[in-house]
Formats: sequence, structure tokens, C-alpha cells
Amino acid sequence: MSQNSKFKLKYDELRAGDPTHQGDEKTDIASNIAMQQRPTANVRNICFVWPNGRQKFFAYGYLISGELNLGNEVNIITLSFTSDVVTLKGYHLQQLFMQLSNHATSLISQVDPRYTTETTENESTVIEIIVTPSKG
Repeated sequence: MSQNSKFKLKYDELRAGDPTHQGDEKTDIASNIAMQQRPTANVRNICFVWPNGRQKFFAYGYLISGELNLGNEVNIITLSFTSDVVTLKGYHLQQLFMQLSNHATSLISQVDPRYTTETTENESTVIEIIVTPSKG
């Protein structure tokens, strides 16, 4: 191997980011992706997703209170944030309410009520998400 090709090899390694690392390229790519997905702070968010693709997230730190109302047919969860009030309507929302109170869920998706079935009896199913500005 000529001196020029050794230099080019080291130069290419330097441009790749780590000239001393001789690891597997697939492993390097996987670790880079994992580092990008790792949260950089201890901020916990909750994201609401509508069927039309709309999304809105709130920081759990701004959640003031939550309330669960078990209705005859539809359950209602009301979440009061400092800027907005989020109302969730759906079925079997007790478990979701407990997850929210423990800051344990990060994504809530609304589903079309036509597609709910009896097999989702133990699953929380959100059929409507309403976000309104808080008064005050």
C-alpha cells in the first residue's frame, strides 16, 4: 500500500467522524440512531393525534389537574393545562386516566367510533379529542 493511499484511508476515516474506531458500520449506524432518539432532557410530553393527521403535544409539567367522569355510555377525561383544556371522550378510560396521573403515556390517538369493537373491552378507546383555550 502506497503512502498516498494510507493517507487517503486515514483522511476518509477522519471525515467519517472517528479515525480510531474500527467497528462494524451497521453497529455504528444503529448506535447513532439510538443516540438521536434518546431524550436529551427529563421533559415528558403527551401528544394527541387526530384521524386527519393533526397532532398537538403538551408538556406534563404544565398539567394542572385531571378529572374522570364515568358516563352511562361514554367516559370523559378532562385535562387542565396552563394554556388549554383537553377533553377526551371514549370507552373504558379508567386505565388511561391512571396512566395520565402517573405521566406514563406519551401518545393518545383518536379512533373513529365506527371501528370500535367488543374485543377492545379492556382497552381504553378515545373517540373524540377536544382542545379549547383555558379561561383565565
